[in-house]
Amino acid sequence: MGQNESDSDSKPKSESGNDSLPVDGSRSTARPNGSEPGEQQTPAEKVDIAALEIVRKESREVLDEQISLLGDIDDKAMRTVRTAVLFIGLVISAIQISGDSITTEEIGTWPFRLTTSGVVFLLASIVAGIWTYSVSDPSFGVSSDHRKDVVAGGYTDREWLLFQLNEYDEWTESMRETNQTNVVGLHTTLFSLVAGVLCLLFSAVLTLDGSPDEFFYPTLFTTLLVLGIATVLWVARRKG
Repeated sequence: MGQNESDSDSKPKSESGNDSLPVDGSRSTARPNGSEPGEQQTPAEKVDIAALEIVRKESREVLDEQISLLGDIDDKAMRTVRTAVLFIGLVISAIQISGDSITTEEIGTWPFRLTTSGVVFLLASIVAGIWTYSVSDPSFGVSSDHRKDVVAGGYTDREWLLFQLNEYDEWTESMRETNQTNVVGLHTTLFSLVAGVLCLLFSAVLTLDGSPDEFFYPTLFTTLLVLGIATVLWVARRKG
């Protein structure tokens, strides 16, 4: 009897019954670092340095691509801003050349509303484009502090590679969030520009004298022609 009690006390809790089970009675199958059950993790100190070098190089390439994408987004946003400014300049020039006051009595209620909406959309495009460009805060990678640490001899080769890989995780994640934010800003900029141009176009059409058919059929033909050309180019590119 005493021997059985001694054997029971000497067993770890993981072998003594329900002490190792969660409250809901299920066994945990979680593994560290998101690995699959049964998969063994190689200790960081045993990973080959050459493999760490390859992963660091690929991480640098990913970060460079993200930075390049951010630059492309900002460039498109500023081009859209310049286009919106150009259209606003055209509207102001047209008003000055006509010499007439822009009121509902002069051009009609709907043309006036569309003109006003078009100018507002163009202003929104300018604001959104400038905001998209101004919020860009890219992570360029290794900073002067990292270089000082290496010069001071604060890391071994393996420690430095492991540290850099952890840093690249943070840099690429930060760039991913920045690019997502800038893409939303770019889409807002483009949408506002297109909406503004369409409003001004419809306003101009409504102010012209003539039958609606005289404007509808040429516009429909031009739209179908542009869509047809775009479709042909898209199919040719897919096949090529």
